Amino acid sequence: MTSRTKKTIFYSLGGLVLLVGVGIWVILTYYINDIINDTVVPRLEESVRSSTNGDYVLTLGKVNYSDGTLFCPNFNLERVNYDKAASGLNVRRVSIDTVLFVGVNWWDLLWGRGVIAKRMQVNSPKLYMIDIVNGVVDSIIKKPEVNVSLVSKLPKPLPRISFDSIVLNNIAVFLPDQKTHQPTQRLEGASIRLADFLIGVDTTDAKTRLMFSKHVDFTIPKINYAMGDSMYSIKLRNLHCDMTDSILTIDSLLYDPNYSEDGFREHNKYVRGRLTGHFTDIRVDGIRFAQLFAQSSLSLRTARIGNWSMDYYSDKRHPRDPHPPVAEMPNQLIGGAKMKFDIDSVILGNGAISVRNRPIGSIENGVLTFQKTHVVLHPISNDSASRNFKLPTRISATCMFVNQMSFNATIDYPLFSPTFDLLIEAHTGKLDVKRLNTYIIPVERKELTDGTVDDADIRMVIRNGVATTSLTPRYHDLSMKVLNEKPRESRGILEGITTFLGNLLVLKSNNMDKPGKPALTSTTTLSRAQTSEFFEFLWLALRKSIGKLVGGFD
Repeated sequence: MTSRTKKTIFYSLGGLVLLVGVGIWVILTYYINDIINDTVVPRLEESVRSSTNGDYVLTLGKVNYSDGTLFCPNFNLERVNYDKAASGLNVRRVSIDTVLFVGVNWWDLLWGRGVIAKRMQVNSPKLYMIDIVNGVVDSIIKKPEVNVSLVSKLPKPLPRISFDSIVLNNIAVFLPDQKTHQPTQRLEGASIRLADFLIGVDTTDAKTRLMFSKHVDFTIPKINYAMGDSMYSIKLRNLHCDMTDSILTIDSLLYDPNYSEDGFREHNKYVRGRLTGHFTDIRVDGIRFAQLFAQSSLSLRTARIGNWSMDYYSDKRHPRDPHPPVAEMPNQLIGGAKMKFDIDSVILGNGAISVRNRPIGSIENGVLTFQKTHVVLHPISNDSASRNFKLPTRISATCMFVNQMSFNATIDYPLFSPTFDLLIEAHTGKLDVKRLNTYIIPVERKELTDGTVDDADIRMVIRNGVATTSLTPRYHDLSMKVLNEKPRESRGILEGITTFLGNLLVLKSNNMDKPGKPALTSTTTLSRAQTSEFFEFLWLALRKSIGKLVGGFD
């Protein structure tokens, strides 16, 4: 081959490369956007519909491509089909003004292979939720009219949508209002990050991915949610979830009344207990998010609460409801849930409980407190596939009652039983009974003037709502004083006579073990009225046993 021939071949190849380069430059400069919008976008929209079995339709605005970055305005993902098995909260629509795709491979776009990029970034997306009951959408919320149908045969291979990472910042979530059913903003400032996102590829790996990604985590700075009757709100702060490691952490969770004690009383015609709960340092491990999102089950290994407090306040100055509603027991509430539960353990760390009552005519509240309260529950399961299926839940609790008496109890409670069955075995330590006056004086209008409880054994067996309570308290030197029914008036001669006769004839001042003669045990039975709440019934059953043995409290 001559030198002249080599030059001819070299210049021909160079010209061809230059021509191809110019052609590609022209396509990328003048025609790439048309190609994307006319060819790629429809295939991507079809890919989303096929990957969700026609439940969702993706609509994109006119896409622009420049220097490896794809700008997509007016991103709208709409749900158009509701499965009959669906229930609860579901995503109805995702609306985004602009989506930014960084590091897009233009060659894949050009050949219609899909969007393969380094990062997808979204700012201020709007997420609209819908409440579905047995596959039926509330009639107030109309289904969108979409003039497209799912094709029977899709092109092979389907367009690939792949990102190294997806970042959604400052998400606003709209939940349906329980009265108007219209979307109301309930959450803002949330962020979600997904790694190795893949959709449109029919592989086992893609199907088993959570949200089509290998790694998912999200953060929510705060959630404020008003309960159905607007009397209470749930407030969460700094929620972070790592779905890959199955870990959920929450700085604080508050269950707060929306009104002060006086305001709460004014908004209720009849007596109604007011409950406040504060929980901090929360960590949940081993959550199976795929099952949770599918609303098939709530499965987790351990839920821990580092610190917590609960306050119950009942203002008796209101009249009692002449037709009180039936009080449901925890086993009825949990057993009636449609979702499956499989929880290994729930651990509540350092807690405090206060119970306060304001009787009619009283000038102060009756108060009982429980400090340094630790509670462990395990297991909680109604999942037939679990080894813990329908085993009774064992509750172990320790605390300091009125900041003095140690209290240890174990409770066996079959939470998924249709009947109210319970077993409580407890042992207490030493107590100066005068510490109980903070509750007994305002509520009972009696005052314990002396006495010491060395310890006590308690056993309560409840079968089908009937409690059999056995109480063995070991105490000595018990005495009390009967007070005037009117707190602002001093004791008269009648209260003095009643006190004398009560201590002499009614009150049993000592119940101690003696050689050959153990301390007496009081055993009583009490049937639960349908209107009695859980803790109210336990107290009434215990109080009856105390009254039978000690006297003076019937």
